[in-house]
Amino acid sequence: MQKCGITDMHIGGDQKEERFSGEVTYYSIERTGAYGMPVRRMDSHGGWIASANSLLKFLAKIDRNEGTPDFISPEMLKDSYFNLYAWTHTGSLPGTTSIISRIDDHYGFVVLANTRPRNQDELFKRLQDIIKEEAVSMASNATSLRFASFLLPQGAQRFFAKYAIS
Repeated sequence: MQKCGITDMHIGGDQKEERFSGEVTYYSIERTGAYGMPVRRMDSHGGWIASANSLLKFLAKIDRNEGTPDFISPEMLKDSYFNLYAWTHTGSLPGTTSIISRIDDHYGFVVLANTRPRNQDELFKRLQDIIKEEAVSMASNATSLRFASFLLPQGAQRFFAKYAIS
């Protein structure tokens, strides 16, 4: 991660007491609770602690945009799903939900939450719609921002709260 300028990504701990400085508390509506999984053992497929800004820095290094050199070779980027015009990766564990998306090699979005709703598929669909709307808005306004973290519209906040609590 140092090649990306990231110094604050870590493998998460298994217990609330093992949180890193600045790490959020996770909340779960599931029987196992937010701290009921061995997250530390999931280092190859999940369990990473990162801020939205750190994930955007990572995204900038795999986006094929010539403004910032990638740390993955062009050949590897062509042979993976990163080669697609647009891609989205979602993540979810008890107590956390995440989405990272790249659109047209120009726009990157990250949304992180410290809970997981019961109906996460509906949440992911709504977040993807919001990301697409935001990318269209950014492109139509000819903004120079390539990567942005943004606040969810009020309706999306209510939507998330509805599914996080119900």
